[in-house]
Amino acid sequence: MSGHPTFTYEEIRSLLNAAMGRTLGEVDAANVFKVALEHPKVTGIAGMVVEQSVLGYPPDVRQECDISVDGTDVEVKTTGVRREKGGYSAKEPMSITAVSPDAIVREEFPTSHLWRKLEHMLVVYYLYGADRAVPAIRYADFLLLGYDFYEVPEEDRRIIRNDWEVVKACVIRIRASGEERVRLPHEIRRDMMYLDTAPKDRPRFRLKRSYVDSMVKRRLSPARTRWPPSTATPPWTPSAPPSPGGSGA
Repeated sequence: MSGHPTFTYEEIRSLLNAAMGRTLGEVDAANVFKVALEHPKVTGIAGMVVEQSVLGYPPDVRQECDISVDGTDVEVKTTGVRREKGGYSAKEPMSITAVSPDAIVREEFPTSHLWRKLEHMLVVYYLYGADRAVPAIRYADFLLLGYDFYEVPEEDRRIIRNDWEVVKACVIRIRASGEERVRLPHEIRRDMMYLDTAPKDRPRFRLKRSYVDSMVKRRLSPARTRWPPSTATPPWTPSAPPSPGGSGA
């Protein structure tokens, strides 16, 4: 899609490998943390640093994917993890995109805003080095741990699609009742496995913390946290280079 910052896989890998093992403050070449000095409760500061200082592209509020990697649209997500015995766990759910009532009633899942965001993700993990909520400026001390080119497994995709259909059906029911303002009831979460929505007003789709936790353990198991990584390879790459010593044509 035109308008995205464009990268090759090797460019992404080089930029992120250089940042791993450093704190968010150390890699903040664009001085993003000045926002935290002016607004101590600003949210999303870690993602802002990764996008603007590490990858070097400006903020973008469009409901589209963030970047293009070797011609594939990719959503960039930065998420915190906590240290636990034997590894790491997800700090919180992962916010994906807004629930747009006017759009979702006309969408089909394969071309929905949600699936375009989830289909190809570059997930960057940082260590949330505090046991309670802290001001945004404290994030400057948090360490970048790893990253993953994540593609939702087919079985998970079917479950996420069902969760999305639950939200769509709820929006349709609310609209049919004559309500102009869509407020998603908390109860629909009971019918959803991998997604939820929050807050009730102006809700966003999120991956549940339990699902993000499975992503964290997949990427940040003790055997996979040495850097630079050799396994963070995008599963959607159209073609891989031939292995050394491989047979020629």
